[in-house]
Amino acid sequence: MEDVLKIIDTHCHAGENWFEPIESLIYQMEKNNITKAILIQHGGYFNHKYLFKASSNYSDRLFIVVSINPKDF
Repeated sequence: MEDVLKIIDTHCHAGENWFEPIESLIYQMEKNNITKAILIQHGGYFNHKYLFKASSNYSDRLFIVVSINPKDF
């Protein structure tokens, strides 16, 4: 079996209210041969629906890290 180099972007952002949409990230990943990416939620924003949807749509490529609101505890 041939070894394939995997490139993982360990810190990127995408969103509806800030940054580029997920489609831009996927385009850049394909253009630059990025295998997987970890989406980091930007600070102070606690609605994660967009990132969870992106993660489920590209479950083999995107993984997420979210922030939790400390006021909820």
